[in-house]
Amino acid sequence: DTTGADRDPFVVTLADLNAKSQRVQNWIKVVAHVRRVRSLPTAALERRILQCLRDHKERTVGWLKERFPEENAGLLLGALATLLRRRDLQSDLDDKPWLFSTVVRA
Repeated sequence: DTTGADRDPFVVTLADLNAKSQRVQNWIKVVAHVRRVRSLPTAALERRILQCLRDHKERTVGWLKERFPEENAGLLLGALATLLRRRDLQSDLDDKPWLFSTVVRA
């Protein structure tokens, strides 16, 4: 039986992955964005994103893109993905696709 108290919490089953398929698909994309910018200086942009979200209101990725029109979209998405990966931001990526309509908040 893989349910209940006897289940190893570190074992991920195919049923677990299938139950969270949207989350898995999204994080494949998020990790790809992180990898694209890993050798680029994104710290200043990350701080600017966090400052923009300091009111803790829910905002979309598209809203952030409008706030940073001078930034390359790939760099912005990479910085945002880095913040998500570090859990500096929360999102709706568990249930909804990674798009410009993705909701984020600090």
